[in-house]
This record gives sequence, structure tokens and C-alpha cells, in this order.
Amino acid sequence: LYISDPNAPRRRSCQTVLKEVMDVLLAAIAPLLPHMAEDVWLNIPWKTEQDSVFQAGWKDLEHAAHEEEKWAQLRAVRDDVNVCMEAARNSKLIGASLEAAVYIHCSDPDLAKVLEGFKSEGSHLQHPVSEGFNAVDDIRFILLASQVHLVSTPEEVSVACEEAHTQSLARAASGCFVGVAKAAGDKCERCWFYDDNVGTHSGCDKVCPRCGAAVAAQKK
Repeated sequence: LYISDPNAPRRRSCQTVLKEVMDVLLAAIAPLLPHMAEDVWLNIPWKTEQDSVFQAGWKDLEHAAHEEEKWAQLRAVRDDVNVCMEAARNSKLIGASLEAAVYIHCSDPDLAKVLEGFKSEGSHLQHPVSEGFNAVDDIRFILLASQVHLVSTPEEVSVACEEAHTQSLARAASGCFVGVAKAAGDKCERCWFYDDNVGTHSGCDKVCPRCGAAVAAQKK
């Protein structure tokens, strides 16, 4: 929320999710904590249709599943990546997950296509973003890693990553061969992503182009 400029789709989508969560949470706690729920409702910084949380009622939670199978596959890949992240963290290769570069080999053509669909062209930290990229749906954000490399052979994962920081096919929940290495580039002091483009633009020496543009927008 603090990284993107105020009107960026990435920030607005986060705000939308938080708004929906808050509506449901206030309805749930209102019978138990009526004064707190009402106090929160009265301080909501936008116009509400009802004057009181007790007039709002329960939210309709009957939402159709959105690409359920695809997201189940992505979560399985993320689980495997998290195992590698933890191994790399235990051996002091990385601290935060954004210090990592992830390498993935997928032999399943359907899953490989899903992963490729979440890999935007070029740097996800560039500004302006590449055409067709909404700055939200990217595999690097899903896995919370600075870089994600989708490679064509298992050997490329083995070469890039130490064996202790890989998840073998026998143990992998996703069916992918996954490994973690140290991320390349410098750390953006604002969003903490590592990238070769940090400090390559005018105005802000130690931030990425995306953060540089957000800082400039907030100064206007």
C-alpha cells in the first residue's frame, strides 16, 4: 500500500480487498463488541449507505470461485518455493524472501503455460510498466521473490542453486523442480525488491524506477 502511487491499480486492488474484509469483520464483531464496531463504522473515511454498522447487515459471501484450479496449482508451487526459502534462510543464504531468486523447471506443459502467463516481460519494477501488464498479476509478487526464472531443464536449476536449497521432484507438491539462489542486483530501499535497475534513473539514487515514479507522484 505504501509502495505504489495513490492511483496505481496495484494499490487500489489492495484497498478493495481490505474494504471487503473490514465490512465482513465489522458485521462479525458487532454483536460481541458493539461499541468498537460502531466506532470504527463512524470513522470510515468514505461515504457509507447506512448510518450504523447495525443497519448494514451481513455481507453476501456467495462469490463464484475464480479460476480455482489455476490458483490451486500456483499455491502448490508457492508451497514448494517456501520450503526452499526456509532452507536458504536456515543456511543464512537469505534473510527476507525478497533476497531470493527462484528457479523453476516444470515438465507439465499445462502448468508451465499457467506460470508463463504470470511472467510479465522485462522488469516488474520498471516505469512505465510494459504494455498489457497490470502491475499486479506477476509470479514474482505471488512467490514474494525478487526474481523468478522459468527454465527449460532441471540442470539449469541445479547449476543455479545449491542442492540444499532445492525441492526434489519426489517431495514437490507441484510436480516442479524448484530451487532458490541469491537475488541479483541492488536492493531498493523503498520496496526492498532487488533489481539491476535500482539507482539507474534520475531523482532517487537507491530506489527502483517504480518507486521513483511513486515518490515523484506524491510530491506533486
